[in-house]
Amino acid sequence: MIANLLEYPLLDRNLKCNVLIAFSDIYQRNYSRCDINSFMKRMEDTDIKVRRVAILINSHLTLLDILKTDIGKLAKHLVDPDE
Repeated sequence: MIANLLEYPLLDRNLKCNVLIAFSDIYQRNYSRCDINSFMKRMEDTDIKVRRVAILINSHLTLLDILKTDIGKLAKHLVDPDE
């Protein structure tokens, strides 16, 4: 349900960032019930702030050993051509 909010095109970027943070909190507690693919797509969002928050949350969940992610994928997103 929260993942559907992220797909809404007219959503403000601050609201998207807050939804991502809420999603990560829910994922920490109930990782089996959350779809992580919609979260991963936010690392390729058009807005730089949303991408930054998604990368920070992804690295945080990876460091906590909650999320198993490919470090190569994460490193690819660290080099941002928009910055």
